[in-house]
Amino acid sequence: MFIRRRFFLLAAAALIALAALSARALAIDGVPYIGAGGAQRYADGVTEFTDQSDRTLTSGWYVVDSDFTYSNIVMIDGDVRLILADGCDFTVSGGIEVNEGHSLTIYAQSSGGSMGALTANGGASNAGIGGGHLQNGGTITINGGKIEANGGPGAAGIGGGLSNPGDAKHGGTVIINGGEVEATGGFDNNSNSSGAGIGGSYAGRGGVVIISGGKVTARGGGPDSAGIGGGTGPPMAAGGDSGDILIYGEHTDVTAIGGGNGVDDIGAGANGDRGNIFIAVGALNTGYGLPAGNEVAFAANTATSSAVLVTLPSPFNATVPLLFGLGEAGEELLVYVSDSLLGANFTFMMADYRPVTLTGDALNQPGARVGFVEFGSKPAPPPPAVAILYDVEKSGDAFTFKTIIANANTDTAGVTVTVRLNEKFETAVTIGEDGIGRGILAASGFSGNTANVSARPNMPGAASVTTVYQIYGTGEVVRR
Repeated sequence: MFIRRRFFLLAAAALIALAALSARALAIDGVPYIGAGGAQRYADGVTEFTDQSDRTLTSGWYVVDSDFTYSNIVMIDGDVRLILADGCDFTVSGGIEVNEGHSLTIYAQSSGGSMGALTANGGASNAGIGGGHLQNGGTITINGGKIEANGGPGAAGIGGGLSNPGDAKHGGTVIINGGEVEATGGFDNNSNSSGAGIGGSYAGRGGVVIISGGKVTARGGGPDSAGIGGGTGPPMAAGGDSGDILIYGEHTDVTAIGGGNGVDDIGAGANGDRGNIFIAVGALNTGYGLPAGNEVAFAANTATSSAVLVTLPSPFNATVPLLFGLGEAGEELLVYVSDSLLGANFTFMMADYRPVTLTGDALNQPGARVGFVEFGSKPAPPPPAVAILYDVEKSGDAFTFKTIIANANTDTAGVTVTVRLNEKFETAVTIGEDGIGRGILAASGFSGNTANVSARPNMPGAASVTTVYQIYGTGEVVRR
């Protein structure tokens, strides 16, 4: 009996070891994919997903390298990264469920016509890709591939699963950096309501949607849901809100079509509220023109290949690229800023140019313009400033000095500063191209008259400082 039991134990151990060895053998190294920034990358330890695979994908890398339909729901458990091999055609008949706390990132191996394809059809009120029935959505990132996502009844194509009135489950976070994406919300016959193409479900909320690249088409599932944003909101309960939406990039191609029953193409569904929305794209196709954007001109006093960046206010709190260079004629972007951000500041930047800050309200005005000026060519209107002088030398009433301009975003060459001593004696001095100011201050006892002058021999950035004078008063700084 003991021998037989020992034999079975050894056999079981051998089978377990063989299974582990087989699992390791199935792992593939060096699988190519295109990263979020468009760079070629390679993944190791990748498992091939087939029609025989378990429906639950745990954290790790997976690749689909054939054509098949998976006749079940695929559950995402942890942080899953899925590569669509070139030429594959993969259909999930029950949708891909990504609930709150879990994430799915999808990659392609190329950006052309041979990109791998994924079709996800949500069932039982699940999103095509996203939250399950009565679940908050997780984090979904699409970096490439031909993606088609169709929501189940009342659910979003990509985003939230069907919610109950009053629960207002959110659509999670949806990030699209590339690929060709088509997402359509599902229609629920029982409630006569629908989900957004990308965003929230019936009685849900939109979550966060960020689109920075690719070709994206999003359609609401019925007459009361947005293309991107909120699904149908119940009339007497929370739901239908757009969530926060950020769409940007000169080459980002977005088509959003709402239901047309007075709801937004990008924004809130019926009975919902618009959240924080910022859009800045080269072109935007909408079914009903809701909301309408404003053409904003971007120009520089010289042509440049520098990227135009914008620092966004809360809740986005990010710096993102809008344009990659400005020609002599400048460029235009279609910009929309939601009401909640009209008072917020948007700071636009380019290397070697002065930043430009405008409010959301200013960007929404017809004729809005972001004009960049190179450092050193023309200053922006300066605030009252103080000149900090050092290496001061005096001969009679004449003096020379080097300077640092405080509180003024400018170089010093060609700048005129008001030199003031003891709140009484003052003169205007223009800084030369060599960075040295030369002037005359007819004040008796100049060398010893230091009642309102401070010495700071360790001024940062001033090497070998012998004497430092800080000139009191506003010291107006102007360009000649």
